[in-house]
Amino acid sequence: MAGPTPTLIGIPWDANSSFMRGAAGVRPALGGSVYVSIDLDGLDPAFAPGVAHREPGGLSVRDVIGLVQALPSRPVGADIVEFNPRQDPAGVTAHVAARLLKELAGTMLDSGAPRA
Repeated sequence: MAGPTPTLIGIPWDANSSFMRGAAGVRPALGGSVYVSIDLDGLDPAFAPGVAHREPGGLSVRDVIGLVQALPSRPVGADIVEFNPRQDPAGVTAHVAARLLKELAGTMLDSGAPRA
């Protein structure tokens, strides 16, 4: 028995603009509880070399933080996946993962007004 089909939300990419400007008009309608999963493989290796599958031209750390901060509601849970310490001898990706965890935790614990 098959479960619900996942929906992929495409973000138009404009090579002449930043990721956030390209994604500004794309906001999925999120209803109910939101779970955030950040796959470090999607970050550019300049920011996160310690992953299994490097993606040249991937997202920057600022892109991901901007997406987390732009969530329309507080997440109820989150994870960060695909960190490979054997590929991260300088600890760069570990620091990036820690920064993203801090942003996620701050967003989850935000006691301010509901996000719009």
